This record gives sequence, C-alpha cells and structure tokens, in this order.
Amino acid sequence: MKVDHVAFNNNHIDLSAGFGSTVNIANSRFFGTSASGVLLFGGTSGTTNIAITDSQFTGTYTTFCIANQASPGTTGNITAARVTMSTCYSAFVPDDLR
Repeated sequence: MKVDHVAFNNNHIDLSAGFGSTVNIANSRFFGTSASGVLLFGGTSGTTNIAITDSQFTGTYTTFCIANQASPGTTGNITAARVTMSTCYSAFVPDDLR
C-alpha cells in the first residue's frame, strides 16, 4: 500500500499494518492521535515492512507516534527518514520494548 500526501487527524490509531504487508508512507501528517500514529501489529505470519519518509507526527502526550508490535514468531521492520515527531508519550517503540 502507498500512502502519499495524506493527513490523519484525531483518530485512535491512524494507520495499522500487519500480516506480511508492505506500506510506504510519504509526505503525510498525523495529528492528535490518541493511541498510535503508525502501528505495526504483526499478525500470525510473514514479515511486515513499513517505510516512512518526509512525514510529521504530533501526539497527545499519551501517544506512541510509531510502534512496532509484531506478534511472536513474526517480523516487523520499520524505517524512517526525514520524519518529525513531537508531543508523543514515546516517539518510537521498537519491537523489543513491548
């Protein structure tokens, strides 16, 4: 899936991906998210890949801006370049901290 020049505003989870999907996010904005801007949740099998470039995240101090929560036995890869994150509880939550 390709997400380009999209604005997400005041959602619980803006974008979630799993089950071996590939998502490319570019030039997008995530504002006022209450849980997670981008959530990689893994699923039951496969490798899920998310690439984020030239995007902005603004949380609500209780928000994980980007979270990699791949399920046990699956692989989740997130790459980010030229990404700004502010007012997040945690800007980036890698898989090994869940």
